[in-house]
Amino acid sequence: MKFRFPNTLSFRLAASIVIIFLSFLLLTFYITFVIIDIRIKSEIDNDLVEDIYFYKNTLNQDSFDNTIEVIRQDMQSNLSGDEFIRILGSNGQLIYTSERTRHLKLDNYTNDILNKMNVIPEQQLIYFNTIQLLPNQENEFRIATAQFTPDTFIQIGESLHNLEEVKELLTHSFTIILITMLIPVLFLSWFIANHTTKGIREVSNAANEIKSGNLNFRVIVKDQSDEIQNLSTTFNSMADRIRELMKEMREMIDNIAHDLKSPLTRIRMIAEATITGTNNDYKTTAEDTLEQCDKLLQYINATLDVAEADAGIGINQTNKVDITEITNDACELFQTLADEKNIKMDTDIQPGCLAYGNNQSIQRMIANIIDNAIKYSPADTKIIIKLVKDNNYIHLTVSDSGPGISSNELGRVFNRFYRCDNSRTKEGSGLGLSYARAVARSHGGEITLDSIVGQGSTFTINLPAC
Repeated sequence: MKFRFPNTLSFRLAASIVIIFLSFLLLTFYITFVIIDIRIKSEIDNDLVEDIYFYKNTLNQDSFDNTIEVIRQDMQSNLSGDEFIRILGSNGQLIYTSERTRHLKLDNYTNDILNKMNVIPEQQLIYFNTIQLLPNQENEFRIATAQFTPDTFIQIGESLHNLEEVKELLTHSFTIILITMLIPVLFLSWFIANHTTKGIREVSNAANEIKSGNLNFRVIVKDQSDEIQNLSTTFNSMADRIRELMKEMREMIDNIAHDLKSPLTRIRMIAEATITGTNNDYKTTAEDTLEQCDKLLQYINATLDVAEADAGIGINQTNKVDITEITNDACELFQTLADEKNIKMDTDIQPGCLAYGNNQSIQRMIANIIDNAIKYSPADTKIIIKLVKDNNYIHLTVSDSGPGISSNELGRVFNRFYRCDNSRTKEGSGLGLSYARAVARSHGGEITLDSIVGQGSTFTINLPAC
């Protein structure tokens, strides 16, 4: 069976923390290693330069032979044997060498350096190199070569053995630190990863609860990171919306069943009366059946219209529509219906209000709102219709003096098939306001409703102007 790492966010986050920690630790070790290497070599170079200038000053104050004697005494007092000094002629011939270098192979290296120094002779020029003097010797030497006299060169070397010991100690120390800290880091990274993803797991558990039918289950928003809190809040809002939609769906089904029950019951009664022979007027029977079928078709067609408007089907955003003309035509069309109830229509319609969209859909939207106002307004009252253009929007308000809508029903009147209790006795499918809102939204606008029970309602259509 092939082993696979867990493909979870917690594992990946924990692994990322461990990798970042190890990378940081390795980088720290490398930087420390380089700094120590540079620092120690710099100090060794300074010591070599001081020795070169010391012997040059000695040579300036004494003879060449006496200076060689001073060098010999210094090398004899160097018990560690980590340094060597050589005096060379201009052609590389050996004038003096300390005991340390008698067995070291320096000829090739020295010749290369002297060739460079003879090309550019300069009293103050010092060449530094790090070389391994013997093939099987791990120790390296830091060597400084400078002109001693016009015809001789001085070469001083110091072993880097101490530097190698420091590097080895640093490597061992780093290994111990790495092994010591690795296990706590693994546990700490796993704890951090689990704590960080705890909110995500809670959201996942809540989603499973809702999937199983528990629509009231919610994520408890705790004091966590902003991202997790935003995720929890957004999920809870989505769950609330789902519960709302399910409630609206049940209400819609109840409303559909209530509104379709009457025509279907009527059709059944007509059919039964015809079959039993109690009703022999077949023409009347057929007319009644057709009337009830028309009501059913009206419901179905209205439902399809709302669905098309919600989907934006048939909405051409490049056609200019004269909202002023449509509103004036609608007021003229419904004037007769208003006169029948002795309802006065006060209009304040601003000219030149144009919008992009579908002319027929906007006509039906405005007609539905005005028809709704007349239908629910008592006789001998007034309806106010106002059309204005403000900045980049067109605002059409229709205010009636009807019974008003309670606050708990304000957000539901635009739902499909929803009808307030006081409107059940009125003719209609409960889809007019749903269609109007769908048209407004498909045109980039919105419909709002303000209502006070016993005083009336005000519908406001807002559409982008062109």
